[in-house]
Amino acid sequence: DVNTQDNFGDTPLIKATLQSYTEGIQLLTRYHACTTLRNNRGVRAQDYDTSRRSNASEAFQKMNNPQAIAMIKKV
Repeated sequence: DVNTQDNFGDTPLIKATLQSYTEGIQLLTRYHACTTLRNNRGVRAQDYDTSRRSNASEAFQKMNNPQAIAMIKKV
């Protein structure tokens, strides 16, 4: 399950974002990782400050295209 949460509520997508792992972010979203899940601190993956993490920021910007938005709405 791509949306499994650990003891802190972090999902693989949140962890990939924190690590600026662009390929991981893209792969997880391709397999319908939920972008609205919040961890125990109430934070979603896209809530993290990705402006300092150019790879993660770039990956989330790519998600703002119509195909990515349609894919996310299916989740």
